[in-house]
Amino acid sequence: MTGSVHLATGAASALLIQNYLSVKYDWRYNIGRRYFFGFVAGLLSHIIFDAFPHAEYSLHGEALMALLCLEGVVMMAVIPSWQGPVMAQLLTWGMIGAALPDAFHFAGDYFDIEWLKQAHSLLHVFHGEVVFVYMSHPIQVMIAIAAVIYVRIKSS
Repeated sequence: MTGSVHLATGAASALLIQNYLSVKYDWRYNIGRRYFFGFVAGLLSHIIFDAFPHAEYSLHGEALMALLCLEGVVMMAVIPSWQGPVMAQLLTWGMIGAALPDAFHFAGDYFDIEWLKQAHSLLHVFHGEVVFVYMSHPIQVMIAIAAVIYVRIKSS
């Protein structure tokens, strides 16, 4: 799955999970809890979307790292809410949660850290196992766009 899908769906999941948390007086109530659940929702979105068979990047090494950094910059530009720092941080925590499993993979391989490799394997235990639809690159672009639109509408 592309980085854009993970980042966009992570932010959308972080925002969506807020509907199921209690609200007391105003939205900023117990913000640490909201950030935590936003992070967990982003992490779960990564696991869920990676469960579907999907197209992967054809790039490797430094070219792949450059592309992922570019996607991260673009997503940080289009996703965070201008509503204020609380919402922007919530969306960012969702994106961090969604990026973490693949960050474990890259860091584990690059630095040869076994526990990161094992964590990556554990978080990808269902990778490509849900044979329902193949997520081609065009489908992934549509998912990312839909998630960005959801976030932009709901966070405003």
